[in-house]
Amino acid sequence: MKPTTGNPNSNYTSRTNLVDSYELSTLGASSRSRAVTPTPILTPGRRLSVTSSSEDDSLCSTIIGTLMIFAVLLLLMSTFPLSMCFCFIITNDYEKAVLFRNGRLRQVNGMGPGAVFVIPYVDLCYIIDCRTVCYGIPPQKVLTKDSMTIDVDAVVLYRVHNAIAATTKVQSYSKATELLAATSLRNFLGTKTLAQILAESSDINETLKAHLDAATEFWGVCVDRIDIKNVRIPADLQSALSAEAQASREAKANYITAYGEKDASHSLVEAAVKLDDFALQLRYLQTLNTISVNNNDTFIVPIPIELFQFAAH
Repeated sequence: MKPTTGNPNSNYTSRTNLVDSYELSTLGASSRSRAVTPTPILTPGRRLSVTSSSEDDSLCSTIIGTLMIFAVLLLLMSTFPLSMCFCFIITNDYEKAVLFRNGRLRQVNGMGPGAVFVIPYVDLCYIIDCRTVCYGIPPQKVLTKDSMTIDVDAVVLYRVHNAIAATTKVQSYSKATELLAATSLRNFLGTKTLAQILAESSDINETLKAHLDAATEFWGVCVDRIDIKNVRIPADLQSALSAEAQASREAKANYITAYGEKDASHSLVEAAVKLDDFALQLRYLQTLNTISVNNNDTFIVPIPIELFQFAAH
């Protein structure tokens, strides 16, 4: 059987055209997909360049800071011992020194008490007082739950237990704590009625302390105690409340009197059923004895009971 012969380049040309058409279709589909959903490509070289630039900046700042320290130390050595007067800070037993050197924190737990060595023009030192601070919250106007306007003031006791957090986490820990205490007092009392504020002051103090302590923990501040001092009620509101209380007491007294008369009437009915003539005579004589003891100037004229019975018939 003889093999078929033809142009050998025809098959090659057809395969080449097929491959070219497939590549063009693939390229068109990929270009359309890139046009629809563009995705930024972050090459490893770019990441390396960013990291290296940050490392270069850190290295440059470290070198500059080291040169500054050496320059200041040379200046201090040239002016020794007069320069030593500016290189030490004395901290008390209740204080903590937070030291920054070239803008970076020097120690994690703070420094002190005692002498703390600082390098002028390079170190920045903050002295934090760790004693308990007593702050009186000014009178706050509070609209209670039952729509009554009152003035409430309180006292809050707080202290710093973490000097590093009190310096780095908040700009002014004392101002932030005092403003938060006044705001929390006003907002929390707005959810209570006047009767609850007056009767449940101890529970309110404990709730406010827990709330403030949880909020200031991030600042390195511990709230030891908060107490409501005075609750001032306006004069017109005082007269209205006194009138309401008086009316309530009078209504309660009338109710008690009516209830007592009801019990007395039942007791009299039971006594009238149980007592006979002889017992009633004895009760009559006992009543005369009681009257004669209490009122000595009263003249009693006894009248026989049979007379009343005869008059009744």
